[in-house]
Amino acid sequence: MSDGEPAQIYPSAQAPWPIHMPRAMGNFLRMNSIVSLTINPALDLSTSVDELRPCSKLRCTGERRDAGGGGINVARVVKRLGGDPLAIFPAGGPIGAYLADTVSKENIRSIVVPIAGDTREDVTVSETTSRRQFRFVLPGPRLTESEWRCVLEEFTSHLSQGTFAVASGSLAPGVPDDFYADVAHVAKEKGAKLLLDCSRAPLQKALQAGVYLIKPNLREFQGLIGQTLADEASRIRAARNLIAAGQVEIIALSLAEEGALVVGRGFAYRVRAPVVTPISTVGAGDSFLGAFAAGIAATTGRLDAVVRVWTLGVGIGYGRYPATDGVWEGGHTVVTLDDKENYCGCGGRGHLEGIMGHRAMRLRFLDMEPEEVFDAAKKGDTRCSDFKKLWHKALAAATASSIHLRGPGKFYLAGFNVRFVDMAMLNEYLHQMVKMSPLQSYSLEIITDAQETRIIGAAVSAHTKA
Repeated sequence: MSDGEPAQIYPSAQAPWPIHMPRAMGNFLRMNSIVSLTINPALDLSTSVDELRPCSKLRCTGERRDAGGGGINVARVVKRLGGDPLAIFPAGGPIGAYLADTVSKENIRSIVVPIAGDTREDVTVSETTSRRQFRFVLPGPRLTESEWRCVLEEFTSHLSQGTFAVASGSLAPGVPDDFYADVAHVAKEKGAKLLLDCSRAPLQKALQAGVYLIKPNLREFQGLIGQTLADEASRIRAARNLIAAGQVEIIALSLAEEGALVVGRGFAYRVRAPVVTPISTVGAGDSFLGAFAAGIAATTGRLDAVVRVWTLGVGIGYGRYPATDGVWEGGHTVVTLDDKENYCGCGGRGHLEGIMGHRAMRLRFLDMEPEEVFDAAKKGDTRCSDFKKLWHKALAAATASSIHLRGPGKFYLAGFNVRFVDMAMLNEYLHQMVKMSPLQSYSLEIITDAQETRIIGAAVSAHTKA
């Protein structure tokens, strides 16, 4: 891909595996080890008022306390996505004890390095009338050299070949700007991959040491590059320059409501964000990095022997893990010998996409939309009921062919037309087609599109191509 070529945009109705990955990752995935480092953790206190006014006593509505700091937030997300991360951080005083206890109650494995100072509190206040949010971030306790070196040594001792090391967050007072550069050096020595989220001088010095991945936001990235990056092409060029210099392998540029831009050597992905009403932006970047780390760890962890995905959209996408060389045009699998089945966009006869593809269904039923066809089938319309059976038989046939060629395993169904899937009917047809006992240990599961799957999918693809 040239610098001027636009990024590939995901998710897509025909996106290749592994863009779509299951939301409930813990059901099938054992990730490689993920160890997070938070050198300046905080107890995040959140509350709300009607309106912030100076020199007035403001009555707050409710309060919430969460363990915070970049690496801790990352570990929380990885845990919720089915991983078993280890969070390492310093803590001191009553607030530090409360923070450590909160992490423990979330069932996140942790190692706490005691310090003399008191762990900081950060305060977030939301105005209910304007929906504005005000964040008050304290500097944190000053760490002595022996304290921050102890944290670094503890972190280093838990790195090994294949570990994904995630360092995120600001530096505590007393910690030198080249701290994350030291982290990068020890990660390399241990054969671990460092995913880093920081900014300014600490990021610049870490890049000189070389890291696997960085996750700046646009403001941080422009500060790093020293220029305004007004469009996607300029952002891709800037990212490629850093990559070509050997400072980083992957750059995951978070763009708030615009999603993210993921750039590596020879590829660039644009991940669109869903339209939501934000409740709080606290920890948003860390959540992105946590999902990304989980997605990357998935590619080097252990999935079932083979995992396959059918993406049911305008066309029919097919993908598999582990990835192997091949054409993988699963949507053009021949599932019928009927000469009348010629609705596939490629012009071929009997193709899966010619039956199941959204475009093909609209061509077949010129007087009805696909939604109307399946709705009419529910009401007993003979023509539509027969097509519904054909639709499910076609998917069952393509799935059975894959099983007979590669063996059983997990099949995930993704894409906007999974809404039409009758799982009982599909399983019944598949059972009729796969009769050999050793091949019957397969399973089918529907995946609904979500921001998690988009971020994880982009992470997996970036890692696969890096």
